[in-house]
Amino acid sequence: METLGIAWYLGVLPAGLAVALSALVIVRWRARMQWRNWEWISLVAPVAIWWALALLDIRGKSLANLIEVWVIALAVPVCVAARALIGTRVGPSVAARGMAWTLGAVAIGVYLFVPVLPE
Repeated sequence: METLGIAWYLGVLPAGLAVALSALVIVRWRARMQWRNWEWISLVAPVAIWWALALLDIRGKSLANLIEVWVIALAVPVCVAARALIGTRVGPSVAARGMAWTLGAVAIGVYLFVPVLPE
């Protein structure tokens, strides 16, 4: 049961924060962008990508590196806001794909470029 609590804190909560903050941006600027249903997945995907890399244990991250998940969760609404701002200049499908690729690159970049933090 304790494992479920840890999984909740380290997986579901950051992804939920990303979706909740992004939903606020989407509701506020909904006139600036056309939001598609599949784009909700791209809000949760960066956290999932980071966790997949962490579970593969390529770099031997420590428990202190779990802060990276929260950084990624806060980067998601920033990317959504950027998508809303440039959404009027480019097509909606280009903006949606750009947001999804950018968020994936952020997750991979944070995992690869943040050094192993001491516990």
